[in-house]
Amino acid sequence: MVMDTRPKIKVRASRVRREFGAPFKFKDRDADPASTDQGLSASYLSCNSYSDKNYTLKKAELDNAVQAVPELVDGSSQTDWKHPVNASVQYEPRSISAEEAKAAQDTPEFEEFVKDALPRFELALQQNIIMDVFFDDWGVLGDEDTNFGSKSDSHLKEYQSFTDLQYSKDKTVTCVDWHPMVSEACVLFNHQLH
Repeated sequence: MVMDTRPKIKVRASRVRREFGAPFKFKDRDADPASTDQGLSASYLSCNSYSDKNYTLKKAELDNAVQAVPELVDGSSQTDWKHPVNASVQYEPRSISAEEAKAAQDTPEFEEFVKDALPRFELALQQNIIMDVFFDDWGVLGDEDTNFGSKSDSHLKEYQSFTDLQYSKDKTVTCVDWHPMVSEACVLFNHQLH
C-alpha cells in the first residue's frame, strides 16, 4: 500500500477576462529542427502526406444471392410403453368348399407349383430329422481355461484328405453337403471339367 509522505501541491491558474474571445488564426508549423525561429521545434515530429508507391488497392467483387425458402425440420418422438399387456387377435379364416379345393388341385398351375416346391420341403424336413436345431451348442463347449495354450488348442491338424491321385486328379468338387450323423460320405460330380 502506498502512503502519502509529503503535503499535496495546489496550483491555481487564472486569466484576465478581457483576453477572452480574442481573434485567432491557425497555420501549419514545420517540425524541422534546423529552423530556430519557431522555438521548440525539436519537440515536434511532422507526418506529411505523400503518395506510397508500394501500396495497391485491391477491389474484390462478390456475387451473392439470397432466396427465402421455408425451413425443413425433421422431428421425431417416441413414447415409453409403460404397461405391456398380452393381446390376441382372432379372425375368421378364408375357407373354400370341397368342390372348389378339388378343382384348384386339378389345375396344371398347382401341379407345377408342387413340383417346384417339393425338393425344398424335402430338404428342410431331412435337415430337421438329421440335426436338432434347438440343441444348445454353447452349453456343451469345453472350458476355455483348461486347454488354453495347449498344442491341440493352438494348432489345427488335418483330419482327412479328400484327394485321390487316381480318381480325383484334375477334378473339381462342385457341391458338398454336410451330414453330421452318418460317418460315411460320398462325393458325386455331375460332369467332368476339362
